[in-house]
Amino acid sequence: MDSPRRGGARLAAAGAVVGRAGEREAIERFLDRQAPSFRSFHLVGPPGIGKTTLWLASVERARELGWRVLTSRPTDSERQLSFSGLVDLFAAIVDEAAPSLPEPQRVAVDAALLRAVADRPPQPLAVSLGVLGLVRAAAAEGPLALAVDDVQWLDEATSRTLEFVIRRLDSEPVAFLTAERATDAESPLPALVAAAPVDRRTLLRVAPLGVDETGRLIEAALGLQLRRPRLVRVHGLSGGNPFFALEIARAIERGRSAADGMPAVPASLEDLVRERIGQLPSAGREVALHAAALSAPTRPLIRAAVGDAAAADGLEAGVAAGVLVVDGDAVRFSHPLLRAAVYDAASPSERVAAHRTIAAVVDDLEEHARHLALAADRPDADVATALDAAAAAAHARGAPVAAAELIEESVRLTPVEAALECRRRRRTAADYHLAAGDVPRARALLEELLDETAGAERGEVLVQLGLVLMYIGERLTAADRYREALPLVADRPAVRARAEMGLAGVSWLTGRDMDAGAAHIGNALGIAETLGEPTLLLQAFGHAATWHFHRGRGVPRDLMRRAAQLDRWRSHLPAVERPDHHFAKVLGAVGEYDEARRLQDRLIDEARRAGDWNSLPWLHLASAWIELAAGCLGAARTHIEETRTTAVQSGQVAGTAYALAGESRLLALSGDASGCREAAERAAVEGRRFDSIHIAWEVATSLALLELSLGNPAAALEHVAPLLPAYLRLVEPAQWRLLGATLVEALVGVGSLEEADSALDRTERLLRRRSRPLVAADVAALRAQLLAARGELDRAIESAEVAVGRYHDFGLSFERSRALLALGELFRRSRRKAPAAEALRAAVAGFEEVGAGVWADRARAELARTATRRTPGEELTETERRVADLVALGHTNREIATRLFMSVHTVEAHLTRIYRTMGVQTRTELTRRLLERPG
Repeated sequence: MDSPRRGGARLAAAGAVVGRAGEREAIERFLDRQAPSFRSFHLVGPPGIGKTTLWLASVERARELGWRVLTSRPTDSERQLSFSGLVDLFAAIVDEAAPSLPEPQRVAVDAALLRAVADRPPQPLAVSLGVLGLVRAAAAEGPLALAVDDVQWLDEATSRTLEFVIRRLDSEPVAFLTAERATDAESPLPALVAAAPVDRRTLLRVAPLGVDETGRLIEAALGLQLRRPRLVRVHGLSGGNPFFALEIARAIERGRSAADGMPAVPASLEDLVRERIGQLPSAGREVALHAAALSAPTRPLIRAAVGDAAAADGLEAGVAAGVLVVDGDAVRFSHPLLRAAVYDAASPSERVAAHRTIAAVVDDLEEHARHLALAADRPDADVATALDAAAAAAHARGAPVAAAELIEESVRLTPVEAALECRRRRRTAADYHLAAGDVPRARALLEELLDETAGAERGEVLVQLGLVLMYIGERLTAADRYREALPLVADRPAVRARAEMGLAGVSWLTGRDMDAGAAHIGNALGIAETLGEPTLLLQAFGHAATWHFHRGRGVPRDLMRRAAQLDRWRSHLPAVERPDHHFAKVLGAVGEYDEARRLQDRLIDEARRAGDWNSLPWLHLASAWIELAAGCLGAARTHIEETRTTAVQSGQVAGTAYALAGESRLLALSGDASGCREAAERAAVEGRRFDSIHIAWEVATSLALLELSLGNPAAALEHVAPLLPAYLRLVEPAQWRLLGATLVEALVGVGSLEEADSALDRTERLLRRRSRPLVAADVAALRAQLLAARGELDRAIESAEVAVGRYHDFGLSFERSRALLALGELFRRSRRKAPAAEALRAAVAGFEEVGAGVWADRARAELARTATRRTPGEELTETERRVADLVALGHTNREIATRLFMSVHTVEAHLTRIYRTMGVQTRTELTRRLLERPG
């Protein structure tokens, strides 16, 4: 079922823009103050589409950017009031600007704005020239925006005046921002909009919201979280119109539903559609009903259903009433709400008759079965079988929502004597609902079946239910179901293998009975190997890969190779159960980010195309972890938001907890202390609810990382110290990265150097067994901190330089910037201010690039401490001397560039100045001159 939004008050929808990234980007470009000349921006769309919301947001954004904004929001009743729009726009500035106008213009403007009583109506030309003068005077003081909403209701006198003004503006920093309500996409532009030159005019037709944007709008405005299948229906019924979508969602809150059990046309909109439908004669109503019942109505289908003459008359009447649109053979409703209203207004007998007629004339398997079902009033084995086949076809083409509806109808129409077949269809319905993103419905179906099954059949239901419970987050309950199932499916090896994988998954996610979990995954892989069934093998390969890697057996290249040989069978598994998902996480752990992204992006694309909404939260979550590890905070933020959205829509509340954990890391990296702590606290509560060791680790390390960024190592240590026992059990070096690195850094920060040294030594022993260059970079960076704490600055600098180079090789901007920050601090402590400044400037740039604001501030503060000036009479700057010294040691320009964190071009420029200053022409002469110099 749908659920209210938890945690906090509902958000106000008024004025808040949901989604609309393209529209907001266009508005941002329009308001760019670097383009000072006149320009016009026109928003157009049907009622309720969101143009006023965008217009309001544009007005607010213009003010934020420093525009002076004058507004008018006329209404239909004001169209007869001459110059009422001018009063709205210019009353606030007339006192300051009017004195500069010639007397006839000032008098005319005062009369038009009702500031003075005139003996006769003002001359239109004088008013127009006066308003032009007002605009130019105001624009001379700074950028000016004139904004008119519902421009179609602007009075004629104001419209003509503004048209006159617009035609005469050129280099003035003036922006016209207008919004128009227009139901016809082909309607001409208002005259004052068309007055702007084409190259100065931007026209934006406001498009309908997408499905996800509609879901976010409903949640923000009403606090209502709709499951994916119902959200898709609301979106379809509203046509993506935000106003309609909110009204339909309000009807859902009140429990109203249509004849088919889905959202009804809300009472608030009934008057809008009743009048239109009421214009239809009987032939028009008959054709409209058949068109509403068909999934894709066409002229031939309607003719076959109602006859040629009735179809011709009905279609003509429907078009004349504005209810139907005919394009060639295609027939559609002018708005989805009309379709729903037509169907809902028909009597039950009329709907049954229409479905019975349509079933006899359509050829499509799904369409035929659906109409048979809607025409049936009692169980029918043949109809149930047809629906079963149609559901399978819908699922195969990537339409699990339709498949779930069809199979549920099949269950309804299955005769009572076919009990075994009915139970099979209910289990299938659970699978389809799971894929469609309605996990709670899948659970309800399976739990009902538990009371009706026994033996091996019950075992299969238990395994199926266990998987659903895993997605919901009830891992320990899932383990109970899997354990109960094992003896019941002893003679069904494929089912037993899935139960073994489920138990291994419980151990992995909770951190409990890890040795038993390893045994379970070994059993599952063994069964799959024996059976040789491709999809089971692929599933087992993926789960085994995770266990093999984290149990210290290395990157599972062999399993990857074997899975590739079975690639054509991948589509038979949900995306989240495909081995690529596990392989991507392993590759991300060892720093192979590009390949990990490629695998994950393919899975996300496949899941979306197949309608596999159940998989999407976990796919986006894995991508978020990969991007966080790679330091790509913008991409990580997108995936975290997608995790939360898709988890809510599919009823997988555990997914929202993981999204909060990811958000806590993201906010720690970006330096949002209060946001990080809030997200971490909420994630910790949810993590305990779901018994998730991974959420606990993520929260602890995120908070520790935040405290380290704020210079609080003692507080950081409090967060990660409880995880020390878990750290000591790690056998795969890549697992050490975040937990171990944060722990060591905190230990160094509080002065526990021996403990830090011991932890680093342990990791280096692991690295000798299993090479992990990325972890070696972490160790080098931490070893630099430890050496610095012991006062061994030269060795610390060497170690920090190694870390910088290795992080650069992996493309890790955040980690490289942190190593540069440490290196800059070390150089400064060694009184080498020039290289310190260069390292710190590079650190600032790197932190800013990834959006790690608090770290950038730390680097800037450290950079300020390195400020130095050239000593009078000194022949070389400190940077030049360092370049020269490296030349003397025999380094190439590229090697010098790498060591000094500059480009080869910069090294060459330094050398040119060095040669000129020291009066030499070759590297050999430079080396000799340096050796001859005293000191």
